[in-house]
Amino acid sequence: MNKNCVATVGMFDGVHKGHRHILKLLRAEAERRGLEPCVVTFDTHPRIVLGKTGDNFRLLTTTEERIELLKESGIEHVEVLHFDKETASLSACDFLRSQLAGRLHAQALVLGYDNAFGNKQRDDFGQIGILAQELGIDLVHDEALYDGDTPISSTQIRKALSEGNMQKTNQMLGYTFNLEGTVVKGKQMGRKMGFPTANIAINDPWKAIPAKGVYAIAASDRQGNTWNGMANLGPQPTFKGLIDVLEVNLFGMKEDIYGQILNIQFIDKIRDIQRFDSLEELTAQLALDEAHCKVLFSKAITY
Repeated sequence: MNKNCVATVGMFDGVHKGHRHILKLLRAEAERRGLEPCVVTFDTHPRIVLGKTGDNFRLLTTTEERIELLKESGIEHVEVLHFDKETASLSACDFLRSQLAGRLHAQALVLGYDNAFGNKQRDDFGQIGILAQELGIDLVHDEALYDGDTPISSTQIRKALSEGNMQKTNQMLGYTFNLEGTVVKGKQMGRKMGFPTANIAINDPWKAIPAKGVYAIAASDRQGNTWNGMANLGPQPTFKGLIDVLEVNLFGMKEDIYGQILNIQFIDKIRDIQRFDSLEELTAQLALDEAHCKVLFSKAITY
C-alpha cells in the first residue's frame, strides 16, 4: 500500500492555540517521515447533524474560516469530509480503516489529548491502537496546552465568549475573535447624536456571538480598508428596542457602506448595556466609551 501522509482528525473549531499545538506536532512528524501533513475535518459539526444543540451551541469558526486558519498554520492538505448520519454511524475502527487507511493511506495518526472520534454507541475507540498496529499506522499522542489550570479547548473558549470575556477568549484563540456580517439599514438614531452606526446582519446563523454588551472593536471590508470603533451588541433599551442587534460605530468612517460585508473583531468588552433617561445622557456615555476604546487601541495586544 502506498502510504503518503501523516493525519490528524477533528472538528478544529476555532483553530485555537491547543489545536496549533497539535498541528505543530503533525508537521514535525510528517517532516521526520518525509510525508505530507493532513488534517481531516468535517463540513458540519456532529452536534448539528445529531440535533444536540439545545444549549444554544454555536461555532467559533465557519468551515471557510477553519480551512483558512489551518492553511495559515502550515497545513496545505485539508480533507473536508461530508458529515451526515451515515458518517455518524461509523465506529472509530470503521473510520480508521475506511478513511485514514483505505482512502488517505496514512502512515501515522496524531491524536490530541482529548481526541476521540467514531459512533459513541458503537464505542470501539479504545481498540484503534490494535487496529492501527495491524494496518501499519503509528499512533502519536499530543499533550494538552493549558491556560492557567484549564486545558485550552473549543468548549472553554465558547464559555468565555458567552460571558463576554474577550481577553480570555482571544488569549486562548491566539487571535482576535471575529464575525462577518452585511451592513443593513437601521433606525439611524446614532447619526442624530453624532455617533453614526452601521447595523450588521450576521451572515452565518451558526456563528458564535459574544455576550450582550458594548465592545471595543476593529473592522475591515473586503477591499482591505480597516477601522477602529465600538459596538453595541444586544437590545437598545433607551430607544425601547427589545430585539438584539449588532451596531458598530467606526471611528472616522464617513462613506456610505450599506450592503458591504464587514469583518468585526471583538477586542474587549467595556461595559454592559444600559438604559439612559435621555439622549443627552446616552450621548455623554458614548463619548466616554469612545475615549475608553481609544485607550485600549493605543496598547499593544499580543497573543
